[in-house]
Amino acid sequence: MPRYLTKSRYRMACECPTKLFYTRKDTYQDNSQDDPFLNALRDGGFQVGLLAQLYYEKKGPSVLINAIKEAEALAQTQTELQKDRIILFEAAFHWNNLFIRADIVEKQGNLIRLVEVKSKSFNPDNPKKPILKQDGLPQSDWEPTFQDLAFQTYVLREMYPNLEVQPYLMLLDKRKQAPVDRMNSYFFLKKTEDKKNPVVEIRGTIPEDMVSGQNWIVLEYAANEVVSALQGKDYDGKNFEERINEWAQAYADDKKIDPILSTTCKTCQFRATADERKADKLSGFHECWREKSSLTDEELDGALVLDLWNSRKVDSWISEGKYRLASLQTTDVPDPKTKTASKRQGWTQVERQRYQIDCVRKEEKKPVVDAEGLRTDLSKWVYPLHFIDFETIRAAIPFHKDSAPYEQVAFQFSHHQVEKDGTIRHAGQWIKLDRGVWPNHEFLKELKLQLDKDGGTVLHFAHHERTVISDLCGMLEGKDRELVAWFRNLIGEGADRETNHGQGHGRLVDMREILLGRYYHPGTGGSNSLKDVLPAILGTEGPLRAKYSQPVYGTGDMPSLNLKEGKAWIREGSSNPYECLPKICEVCPDLPEDVERVFGDEGIDQGGAAMMAYAKAQFTECSDQEAKGLREALLQYCELDTLAMVMLWEEWQNHLKKV
Repeated sequence: MPRYLTKSRYRMACECPTKLFYTRKDTYQDNSQDDPFLNALRDGGFQVGLLAQLYYEKKGPSVLINAIKEAEALAQTQTELQKDRIILFEAAFHWNNLFIRADIVEKQGNLIRLVEVKSKSFNPDNPKKPILKQDGLPQSDWEPTFQDLAFQTYVLREMYPNLEVQPYLMLLDKRKQAPVDRMNSYFFLKKTEDKKNPVVEIRGTIPEDMVSGQNWIVLEYAANEVVSALQGKDYDGKNFEERINEWAQAYADDKKIDPILSTTCKTCQFRATADERKADKLSGFHECWREKSSLTDEELDGALVLDLWNSRKVDSWISEGKYRLASLQTTDVPDPKTKTASKRQGWTQVERQRYQIDCVRKEEKKPVVDAEGLRTDLSKWVYPLHFIDFETIRAAIPFHKDSAPYEQVAFQFSHHQVEKDGTIRHAGQWIKLDRGVWPNHEFLKELKLQLDKDGGTVLHFAHHERTVISDLCGMLEGKDRELVAWFRNLIGEGADRETNHGQGHGRLVDMREILLGRYYHPGTGGSNSLKDVLPAILGTEGPLRAKYSQPVYGTGDMPSLNLKEGKAWIREGSSNPYECLPKICEVCPDLPEDVERVFGDEGIDQGGAAMMAYAKAQFTECSDQEAKGLREALLQYCELDTLAMVMLWEEWQNHLKKV
């Protein structure tokens, strides 16, 4: 098979050209989510692509280039382009070692309109989130999108020098609202036999209002000037064309491009753990860093400067030859007195970074705690305490009429309650998986019922829950003003944000803000995710580990709404409770042989997985039996999320008892 530089490989090379050597090789560990079906569920790209095709079919004669083999797709494309006017979907183009499949190509005489369809959204009327910088180049989060289009434009212009090629982006328009109800429910995803790109099928008759010109929920962004700016840019001494040719030739020859170590290495998908390397998987990350830093694999498995929380000095340290956190002095981070004070009470960002460096240098395993500050913070809480966690999704294609693309959809919450005497119980939960049903109004009404019984402090972890409540209030402003007013009061919107770690005067308190200012566990490295904090604290010998090693949860002393027998959250070889959750197939009833499973052996152990599971329930042929199993798996997962916050509260209480 020819080794072409395709769109996806070009985007990868823009991140790091060395990755071209590691990609598509079974010998190298690849941690990227490379399942096209899951990618389609996550970003909605295939559904938006089909919607774009429905729009363009209204403009004139069109043809889908459906050939899978490259040669056949190229031949079919060239045949159709002989026509004076034609619209092509998934057209194939080849120039030297470059190969692309273009989303939409509209030929009008000597003009070719190249349209790249993206499931990204944009609001041209929002000056706070522009696409371009003042110099005409794209903002960093838009750079990959425009580089993709610039690459395609280059290929077409090289192939057809006598035609005018005009590049466009088709983006979801945040100003537009769905013209029909349950708009998303018309698009179903199905896996193909080759398990490559999924197929999107239309269910039911598409309403005329949904595809009429005035009701498009997308916009076309003329990108010729941006593409020209990118193609005229200097890339470390090379122009746009020279860079493409270098990458294409290196990939064709299977030659590794000399690596450059930088902050971007932190997210390298070609990084194998020690166990994976023992199983004969190669690690591209380790190869690059061994070559440039002379560190051993064992040293590279330890704490690197890449792991320092929220630091902007990583690239400068790497350039100075400082690769390991243990090689840093606390003076290598700026003096906090020279920085603007944070609204967060307790440690500054620099102080927290210094604690992390200190713990690595001293090989400290015990947490660092500002006990007096923590006691002050917790003394402000009003009992009973309410711990809440939400599961949500932002769907590219809206769920209901008059909602915009990527509006918040809240489909689940869990609620734990702690009394002043320390009694813990799973007090409530709610979930809505009905296909095509907009759950937001019912979500807020049920949540209010559970939190309106007293004036206790409501706790969450990270900003997600506050953001969701604020978003839902905005959607329901004109529909249920009393409900909206109650929640705005709960979150303290508009109150003095200087108090309570910058969180206002409402009942809602973010435990992560307190953790950042008062508590650091060396076992978390540079992460402040609860998914990393929980295994760290349960992996440390103490009363919390001793308690949850026993089957105490789900008993009369600590009741659960989903577990009726005592459950231990720590098992041999693992201190991560999320590894104790069942897989979806384990809680699904046995399916008839003629029913194809949507869910394999995956589990739900983090928010992204919960979102994907919900998307499968909405956009695939999920049977009633599997939906029942999915519901139970989601309930147990979300319950553990709020229990995890309770465990963190218990950890803090145990430290306060020591002083």
